[in-house]
Amino acid sequence: MKFGTGSVAGSLTSAEFAIPSVYSTVKLHFKAAAWNGSSELTTLSISADNADIKDGEDEAVTSVTTAKGEWTTYDYFIKNVKGDVTLTFSAPNATNNRFFLDDVLVYYGVNLPKVDAELSFAVTEVAKSYGDASFTNALTNPHGVTVSYTSSDTSVATVNSSTGEVTIVKPGTTRITASFAGEGDYNSGSAYYDLTVSKAETGLAYAVTSVSKSLSDANFTNTLTNPHSLSVSYSSSNTGVATVNASTGEVSIVAGGSTTITASFTTNDYYLAGEASYTLTVKKAIKTMAFASASVDVDKDDSVALPILTIEDINDDDISGSVTVTYSSSNTSIAEEDSGEVLGYAAGHVTLTASITGNAEYEDKSTTLDVFVLGTLAAPTGVTLTTLNKESLVASWTTALGAESYSWGLVNTSTSEVAKSGTTVGTSLELDYSASNIPVGTYKLSVVSTLSSPHAGVNNSSAGESVAKTVTNDSYLTINFEEENTSSYTDWVFDNFTTHQTHASVTAHGGSYFGTTGGKASGSVKTANKIANPVSITCYVTRQSSNTKTSTWYIKVSSDGSDWTEVESKSATSMGQGVWSEFTVDLSSYNDVYVGLFYSGSTAVRDVDDLILTYE
Repeated sequence: MKFGTGSVAGSLTSAEFAIPSVYSTVKLHFKAAAWNGSSELTTLSISADNADIKDGEDEAVTSVTTAKGEWTTYDYFIKNVKGDVTLTFSAPNATNNRFFLDDVLVYYGVNLPKVDAELSFAVTEVAKSYGDASFTNALTNPHGVTVSYTSSDTSVATVNSSTGEVTIVKPGTTRITASFAGEGDYNSGSAYYDLTVSKAETGLAYAVTSVSKSLSDANFTNTLTNPHSLSVSYSSSNTGVATVNASTGEVSIVAGGSTTITASFTTNDYYLAGEASYTLTVKKAIKTMAFASASVDVDKDDSVALPILTIEDINDDDISGSVTVTYSSSNTSIAEEDSGEVLGYAAGHVTLTASITGNAEYEDKSTTLDVFVLGTLAAPTGVTLTTLNKESLVASWTTALGAESYSWGLVNTSTSEVAKSGTTVGTSLELDYSASNIPVGTYKLSVVSTLSSPHAGVNNSSAGESVAKTVTNDSYLTINFEEENTSSYTDWVFDNFTTHQTHASVTAHGGSYFGTTGGKASGSVKTANKIANPVSITCYVTRQSSNTKTSTWYIKVSSDGSDWTEVESKSATSMGQGVWSEFTVDLSSYNDVYVGLFYSGSTAVRDVDDLILTYE
């Protein structure tokens, strides 16, 4: 039937029709042709209300291309039905508007033509090696049909029938097939790919590929990496240098030279042939390397000939011309070798080392020569002597050139007696008063440079001395105020204080020393002498329970005893009346100062007790 005229665009809309939901496949069949006029287009639009029109590839269909004056048959699918369906066929425009339709059919529930499953593998040749992990080759399955996988040779590889995952069994070739038996709207079908499994590499390797040994060394085995535990055979390229146990790889050294030790695997059904090797260099042992004398003396600022050095191999052959000897000194400021001579620079002792750096033929070797430079050793300088926490003396000095040890003596400057002496290899020492039995007194430290073992012509140095240091076991200045006689505290100076026992209204501490209401608005207690290294000062202060006036306590220091600097203060006003309050001040940042406790502010009565000044 023709639709449209020369001036009216053709169109056909079907009546609404329902498609039962039980049918998953609904087919649309029709014939169409274009008007045979030369200007007519061959495109015919097609659409469906409440549904989609799809081709066999599940692609949407919105138009078809027809032939002029000739019928063409079209078969499509109606999918995604959402309600009653209406089909519409229409010409594109008013000037190309005529078309023909015939046999328009929508059918379902009958024996319809089936569609191919269209299974395929994009990769049809897969190469693997024995030992590779399981894998899956991607299958193209556009219609989502259920497939089953098989392997043509399960001795080479097996395949999971449901998932297609392949497990390699051994080298060889097999075909993996995905099959669909046919069901519903789809014909049976299959796809396959060929799998080739090659033999695996052995993985044999030596982490250490170059080994150096001496002729006297014991048998050894270089560790072989053999990840698959293959049975290997060992061989030596030069059995005149070293032999190797064919089964274990243990090497026995025969003579000097080089050889290659190889671990070999032939092949089997699973692994390729392979090998790994390392180079073994056996150096000849040097039997003798020694100077003609064990030591040599040289004057300061002079030189002597180096003693003859003998170098022989295990055959007692002189090999001096086959090796290179280098010399090094333990202290080049004292002595060193130069062009076969020993040069002396400063009194002392050095060890001169002659060394052979091994080469392809000979091993490393060295020997030593004691060199004594005659003269007097340099004296220690910068000798210091200090006290530490009033418990010990600490001494230090600068290293003296040529000194291997130091003899020291602690000398009493009043009696010139040596209170303590000893030897040390270091440049510092600490002497505990009690452990070292050092009595109270003033001392200097005398330090002399020496050799560890005396040698004729090398003299000990003159003494380096420290400044004098006084040793005292007293590290506190205290006032406990248990006595009313202030003259008993000769280390202190008092001003405007009155000795008095604690008033009944003030409890806890024993005696106290306090100002009165008799005009003493200020007062102090100060050290009679400077304190070199004060640490802290502590006392207990209070105000009488009846005292309501403002007053303040101060800790001060002075470098001259007259000009005082406040370190810290404590207000008596803030104290509880008649309650002792601890007043502690850190003085460790001050040196060589007078220290004092002061009060001021009013004529109110206030108490102080248990004054303790700690110092080093």
